Amino acid sequence: MIEGFAIHLRNVIDFLYTKPYPTDVVAADFLPVGEWEQIRPAITNSLEVARIRANKEIAHLTTDRIPGTPPEKQWDCSGLVTEIRPILQLFLSKALPVRLGPKVALAI
Repeated sequence: MIEGFAIHLRNVIDFLYTKPYPTDVVAADFLPVGEWEQIRPAITNSLEVARIRANKEIAHLTTDRIPGTPPEKQWDCSGLVTEIRPILQLFLSKALPVRLGPKVALAI
């Protein structure tokens, strides 16, 4: 379950913050050109750390994985969800309705 959470969190963070490849779908695609980059808050340190951790510990095979079960290996799932929810709500409030599916608001 942790791996699923981390991968989905990474995808949401990338959707909200990373510069996309040409075929990627990102938050900016759902607003008028340039608006999302102007209104979104800066990525927090904890979300950036979580994105990097998901890359290094889950998505990629690297030597940067944390061995054993030290406390720093734990994921603060509740805290990360609490942190990202307002950003998703901002996205939802500003996205052009014609670009969103009918179930998006329910999912957020």
